Amino acid sequence: LIYSLNFGVLFFLTLFLILNVVIVLNPHINPLVVFISALIFYLLMVYVFKWIGKMWKMPFFTVFVIIIIILSVRNQQTKNFDHYAIPTVKYAERNRPDLKLYVKKWIDERQALIKSSDKFPLYLVSSQGGGSKAGLWSALALGYINEKTQGEFFKQHLLSLTGASGGAVGNGLFFAEASQPRDSAEFWSHQSVDNLQTQAGEFYKTNYLSSSVSGLLGRDFWQSITGFSLTKNRGEILADEWENKYYNIHQHKNKLLQKDFLSFYDQQSRQLPLMIVNTTHIQSGRYCYISPVKLDSKAYLDFYELLDSCGCQLHSVKLSMALALNASFPLIGSVGDIRGCSPTENLKGGQLADAGYYDNIGGTISQFIYDEVERQLEERGLRSKVELINLVLVNENYDYDVNPRQLKNYNQLMIPFQTIVSVRSGHTYQTSRFLADPVFIYMDYEDKQEKRNKFKPIIPLGRYLSETAVEFIEYQLNAPTNKKKLDKIILDITQNSTL
Repeated sequence: LIYSLNFGVLFFLTLFLILNVVIVLNPHINPLVVFISALIFYLLMVYVFKWIGKMWKMPFFTVFVIIIIILSVRNQQTKNFDHYAIPTVKYAERNRPDLKLYVKKWIDERQALIKSSDKFPLYLVSSQGGGSKAGLWSALALGYINEKTQGEFFKQHLLSLTGASGGAVGNGLFFAEASQPRDSAEFWSHQSVDNLQTQAGEFYKTNYLSSSVSGLLGRDFWQSITGFSLTKNRGEILADEWENKYYNIHQHKNKLLQKDFLSFYDQQSRQLPLMIVNTTHIQSGRYCYISPVKLDSKAYLDFYELLDSCGCQLHSVKLSMALALNASFPLIGSVGDIRGCSPTENLKGGQLADAGYYDNIGGTISQFIYDEVERQLEERGLRSKVELINLVLVNENYDYDVNPRQLKNYNQLMIPFQTIVSVRSGHTYQTSRFLADPVFIYMDYEDKQEKRNKFKPIIPLGRYLSETAVEFIEYQLNAPTNKKKLDKIILDITQNSTL
């Protein structure tokens, strides 16, 4: 038994060290195994330090913990601490238009179609956060509509995509693929919803959690203490994993997720939908957006203006990195640090965290755009010809009504934490209810017509979906309530398009 225990401890110790060096192995190891190996590693360290302290008759472990804290705080303040610096890419001079000009050109290009339509449907999408389940749900729902309308949804009727965390990642996957030229009838004849589900499901069956767990408890933790690292931070590694998986599935010659965020809008013959990625600026607590247009609002921070303030006028970020910043879930994801591009100046633009801290649905930006579109349509006398729709993709159908018969009280010690959790969810709920003309597409966890119990798994908030969970989310496209709404959207588009 003793030999077996020793072998088990040695195995987990070795595994934890290997996973922190050979990063590509992480997706093949269950996150729980990674966590257990880390736990054993640190428990053994505690035992060793306490044994040394006992031998030397001094509180060695306590001294060691104090030293760790001091070194960690000190390293964070040094000028050369750039482990979490957001990796930027060189980009020619940015000529981003403001939102008013972009909307004007977008309407100009479709004005004839709007005038000839009975009621031209115009969509602004907001996708709720929620890890991989949110990403798969938004990618599936948007892809389904686009495939069924042979690309007309993206080409003619979609003005903006925004969201938070995992939901915005799904938006980004859809945007990257749909933005590629595909006007031929031959292309659409080879597309199908089954093909769409296979691609999206395959992307999200991958384990994107283990590398973050091993990084949090290993590589990044040690780097914060020593200031020395041989690997990227866990946010960059996540972006790399997304890039590789996306390329393996789609096999594009130009690796789309690796492209610069703004390059999608270069030399386009038509105005593409606005792909807006949201984050939370830690130092100010304000919404910070990454966008191909300027919103001209003092209420929000513009990521590219923060780069400019740090001397990075000729820099941008890859699409994958923008999505990773937006989905930097607390602790699991690493916070991005905006650093200056001049080696002689220590300029900082602040740190960016998960968009869900501020607004977990992206509705704040969607309504801002909605108001501008409505204003311009009214000025042109076209408002009555357009059906403006805030399309909201929701993966958690919470009931926020205050029911005196169902409310429960929390322990006083838990109230501060529970209040933070509830306010975050409640604020998201309120934001979604403030949206004008909303259409909600829910994941239905209580589908009374679905009798197969295997389609009712517990889906945790995370980056690792089981095959059963993927199958359940794919089924949501055919859930009666959703199918009715999706079919109406598809019908409205096909009746008012160039098809």
